[in-house]
Amino acid sequence: MNRDEEYIQATVMELIRKNGALPSVEQKETLQAADLNRTLTEWGVNSFRALYLLYDLEEVFRVQIPDNCLTPETFESPLTIINCLKVLLNDKAIS
Repeated sequence: MNRDEEYIQATVMELIRKNGALPSVEQKETLQAADLNRTLTEWGVNSFRALYLLYDLEEVFRVQIPDNCLTPETFESPLTIINCLKVLLNDKAIS
């Protein structure tokens, strides 16, 4: 994983924790690979909090997540969000 991917991953996880409702004990320092596959619901993100997460993602990464990416599949887990952002940021860098 390169530095850009590490930054994306760390930032997405920080925003999920910010917008989730899990107790601080869940906010462990070391991220396990399995954590990236946990659903947003498991992270304490409900539909209302998902809107704030979407806003924060667009604000922090300076991208607009297109309507065709606003699907349950894209917002299923941290990993699916990270993969979406990588594509958007790559497209942004090319244009």
